Amino acid sequence: MKMTARCFRIVPIALLSCSLAPCLSAQSEGSICLAPGAFDAYSKGGATVEEDNEHNRREAEKPRSGAEPEAVRFVQVDKLPPVRVTSLKSGIVTGISPIGKHWIVVSKRSDMRDRVATFPFTFSAQGSNALCLWYGSFYGSWMLQPLKDSVCRCK
Repeated sequence: MKMTARCFRIVPIALLSCSLAPCLSAQSEGSICLAPGAFDAYSKGGATVEEDNEHNRREAEKPRSGAEPEAVRFVQVDKLPPVRVTSLKSGIVTGISPIGKHWIVVSKRSDMRDRVATFPFTFSAQGSNALCLWYGSFYGSWMLQPLKDSVCRCK
């Protein structure tokens, strides 16, 4: 009799774990799309409308001498290799576990020594396994949000 009761307790648990398996496999990894951004000195902090107009006027008066220099940042999630993102080109970080707390580090150098920002995140708090990291030049801060609601356009 005791043996039968134990079997009935184990069977529902086994069925429950089998029914969750497709959900877990569908969420096997998370990703973060890195949007190109304006990381230059002017975009640090918020500018007033007058300052923005003056900046735009001066930019229009400057003669262009070739290609614009790209502002570059490197983004690292946990211990994954850093990914290069510029003011003109996006990037993507893949292979992130959807479970647990992760750390994003943004740096000016590929060796990650000149850090610009460091912050934690979880995919569950964001409500998605596909996220977008972008730089808001007006406030001079990095923002993370679900990819479907974002400015990111990763391929």
